[in-house]
Amino acid sequence: SVLTGHENNVCILGISESECVTGSSGFEADGRVLCSRIKWWNRKQIDKWEVVFTGEEHAAGIRSICLALSEVVTCSNDGSIKFWEKCGSETSRKTEKLSEEYLYCVACIDKNEGDLAACGESGEIWVLS
Repeated sequence: SVLTGHENNVCILGISESECVTGSSGFEADGRVLCSRIKWWNRKQIDKWEVVFTGEEHAAGIRSICLALSEVVTCSNDGSIKFWEKCGSETSRKTEKLSEEYLYCVACIDKNEGDLAACGESGEIWVLS
């Protein structure tokens, strides 16, 4: 299967047996980054995937995705992490601005409890519960 639908490069993905979440870096136009999106796909058949929703809240390229038990967490060059509920809402349920620098990675420490860590360009590591 080939999943299509992003307007530009897909730089990260989180995948499980039944779902896939992709994130794009966006592109620059008129001094702004546009189209930094996540796309949430559900598997319908072995080789058939369907987009459940598209989220466009990050203001810069999305760098990392963590698939937790009940949500997806993304981080971005805009210095924020966003928490997206798996129910298919097209808006994040929570945003945390961690830095003025780029964030490069978010990782789930405990998928059941929601603990995670994020790191970025500043050399700092944030551990969040």
